[in-house]
Amino acid sequence: MQFIKQKLVKDTKAQVKDTLIDMLLVEKFEEMDTIMQYANLFNWNAFDTHQKGYFH
Repeated sequence: MQFIKQKLVKDTKAQVKDTLIDMLLVEKFEEMDTIMQYANLFNWNAFDTHQKGYFH
């Protein structure tokens, strides 16, 4: 039973992540509240500059 619950949570998170990425790629920014809620689920900061990286 526990395994099934964990799999369901994992599948749901993957589905939410796919939806979030799709929303960002097709620029559906009129749904900004939903985008922010989804980003918060993954601890993504949408306001962070993404220029930090391996080259600094």
